Amino acid sequence: MLYREKHPDGENKIEYRIFDSMGEYVDFAASVPQKRVGEHDCMQCPSFTGRSFDTWEAVYAATREAWDEGIAILDRMLHDLEGADLPKPTSRKRKSQFREDDGDELDYDRLRTGQAFWRATRRTNTKGPATITVLVDVCANANVNHQNILWRGAAAIALTKILEEAGYRVELWSYHKTKDLWSNETIDSLMSVRLKAPSDVLDVSTLISAVSGWCFRTVGFRNQCCGKHSIASNLGHHAVPSSDDLDEITPDRNRHLIADAFSYSDAVAKVRQVLNTLSQGASK
Repeated sequence: MLYREKHPDGENKIEYRIFDSMGEYVDFAASVPQKRVGEHDCMQCPSFTGRSFDTWEAVYAATREAWDEGIAILDRMLHDLEGADLPKPTSRKRKSQFREDDGDELDYDRLRTGQAFWRATRRTNTKGPATITVLVDVCANANVNHQNILWRGAAAIALTKILEEAGYRVELWSYHKTKDLWSNETIDSLMSVRLKAPSDVLDVSTLISAVSGWCFRTVGFRNQCCGKHSIASNLGHHAVPSSDDLDEITPDRNRHLIADAFSYSDAVAKVRQVLNTLSQGASK
């Protein structure tokens, strides 16, 4: 975990905790003493979190296992997106070309039938970045239903799948920024987790758990109870990160944010927005 503390001019002090993986994020939660969590323990409040757990060990295990309900929601979104009128990301995948005089390998079937038999490959598009950074906000105030917290994460995972199928490499991060977290200190908190490195294989079954309302309101809340300050009774409020905040997560200035989407239609609109931006960039 990378920890930084800053005090920007004219703003509250802010603590950053940047986790390299979901495993590291969960391990940090397990290290927070239960006495620090106290009344903020929402583990056994399924109407609020979205899932019921008997022990914290069960919570931690659930973050590493397939979550059938979340997978079904994501599958529905992916199915609907296939039929939607979405901008198509320009493919970066290599396509084969056949020549008679030179190439990378010999195709014996084409040779026997008298066709051009030397195979060469090339990318159809070289404009724009090959690696794309996607950041998804998983924070929400208490009045947001746990089911609606998931839409932003589902959109981010669906977008990642669409882009990787087009040949891009995607780095996926989640984050939650909270203000008024401590009762006697004007300190903000931003925690971020790298859910997928560009080289990682996309595993939607565990990623969907990481962006769920139940994960934020169990593991996320527990992580926010770290430190020495007295925790506010309401665990603070959702805050929008600044550009400087996002720079702490990734230096990629072409990053794409998935935020403010608390319904299916909003989530699809976010996917469309990013794809539109990428298609316009590739055409320049």
